[in-house]
Amino acid sequence: MDFLNSIPVMDRTALRELKKGIDLSFKDFSRAYGDGIESFFDPLLYFLIWLEKLLVNSPWPLVIGAFALLAWIGSRSIKLVIGTVICFLIIGYFGMWKNCMATVAIISVSTLVCIVVGIPIGVLMSKSSRAEKTILPVLDMMQTIPSFVYLIPIIMLLGIGKVPGLLAVCIYALPPVVRLTNLGIREVDKETLEASEAFGSPPPSSEINQKSGAYSSIGFPPNSNPTN
Repeated sequence: MDFLNSIPVMDRTALRELKKGIDLSFKDFSRAYGDGIESFFDPLLYFLIWLEKLLVNSPWPLVIGAFALLAWIGSRSIKLVIGTVICFLIIGYFGMWKNCMATVAIISVSTLVCIVVGIPIGVLMSKSSRAEKTILPVLDMMQTIPSFVYLIPIIMLLGIGKVPGLLAVCIYALPPVVRLTNLGIREVDKETLEASEAFGSPPPSSEINQKSGAYSSIGFPPNSNPTN
């Protein structure tokens, strides 16, 4: 009856040894590959620092005007443009302009990375049901686990800095890009693709240029064509 009343628990000594083994394995991995991993992300870090300096050192009216233009291109809403300008003015008025530009730089680079990585994965999922079944559970896990949890192993490998935060944001923001790309492509009529190929458009081109539905799913304006 004791077995039914109390769940079996690992011996404390065995648990301690298990923790030590995990810690030592992680430290050995960090010593062996930490420098190589840091070198791999150096170009991303340099680009992030360059973009942050560019935003900080540029005249603030020019920066606000640029983001207002982006807001107009993305939404075609004058209300959103006015709201964007007001928000940036309030941030600058309270003395948080540099911190804001650092955040904007991280978000901009993260968005670029997610688009470059996520769209090809979404296209792969739309072409292969087996790949979709394999990748979807990974995306579910990435969206379920809070982003700060990813920081623990990343910080242990790369230390505290801009790149760990950037990677944590990318891991959390990548699944929607992949999912929406896959969904947008799968919703395109097969007749449209067949007609495009019949008129001589090669498959990769037809699957991109004919998928305006995928653009709106990913976040591009409905009438835009980012491939042109």
